[in-house]
Order: sequence, then C-alpha cells, then structure tokens
Amino acid sequence: MLTRVCVDIWAIWCGPWITGRSAENLQKAASKIESPKLNTIVSDVSNLNGIAVLEKAIAESKIKIDVLFLNVGTAVFNSIEQVTETDFDA
Repeated sequence: MLTRVCVDIWAIWCGPWITGRSAENLQKAASKIESPKLNTIVSDVSNLNGIAVLEKAIAESKIKIDVLFLNVGTAVFNSIEQVTETDFDA
C-alpha cells in the first residue's frame, strides 16, 4: 500500500512516464490514461540503443531517478497441458 501511495505521489509531482516500442500503441495508452503530465517515449528497452533513448529523455527532463526498472519480457501462450519447461525459458 505504501509503495502505491509513493508511486501516486511521484506521478502527481513528476507526471507518469510510459515507454513502448510503438508510437501508435503509446498514443492509444496515453488516450486512456488522460493525464496532462504524461510523458511517452518510444523506446525499445530490450536493446541497448532503446535504453540509450530512454536515458537521454530522462536526462533532458532534469528529473532525478534513484531506481529504474526495465521490464522486458516475452510470453508463450499455451494451455496448461501443452506448456513445457522450455516455454518458461523462452
């Protein structure tokens, strides 16, 4: 609960930030979030060039970030009967 409150306060002060590989998908997300302080950045954080784009945007914003968690993941979707151990390592 405290974490959520801290995140909410941070978002009010700095504005929320979202990233994604697709400008079109970011625009769709932004229209649902409806925040005038929303920052969107086209950045593919699954590679170093995309991380550099994100790093530059944050540096130019002059905000201070103590921790940045880049969550990049893939998923294999199968029924429980068909999923394998290899699917978890993909």
